[in-house]
Amino acid sequence: MTVSIYKNFKTNRQALEAMFQNTSKESIWINRFIPLLFSNIKDANAILLKVKTGNFSARTLTSNEHNQIINELIKSGFKDLTYTKYGEDTLIFDTFDDTKGCLVDLYEKVKSVPTKFKIILGTSFFDEDRVVIVKEKFWKSEDERPKGYHFIEDLT
Repeated sequence: MTVSIYKNFKTNRQALEAMFQNTSKESIWINRFIPLLFSNIKDANAILLKVKTGNFSARTLTSNEHNQIINELIKSGFKDLTYTKYGEDTLIFDTFDDTKGCLVDLYEKVKSVPTKFKIILGTSFFDEDRVVIVKEKFWKSEDERPKGYHFIEDLT
């Protein structure tokens, strides 16, 4: 489950707890995507996809198209990626790496897919723009906590 509008998650603990009660998921991603002014893949660590319908127009992906691109990328060996709905669009980023330029291979693969996508390059960094709220803490100490992961009980 993804909350695509980034809000101060510490002040919205009640809303997050309500989301956990309404789902069987063990974690919730909270994302913010910041488009790059100049589309240089070496500066990006997140990709937003839309379906290109003309030179200057695009539409959002249908659920079927969203699932197709995910399956295609997984078959191609891109296993450590997170695919989320960001509003009506599909946001893709590396689950464990937020360094700039980490998606160069993915960018080339998406460009080669027969469906023509409008690819919007941007940034989304751990703890600033994306976090994972988990139901149960799986780390023993704060030093072992993965970057970007937060336990719902620790949010005050």
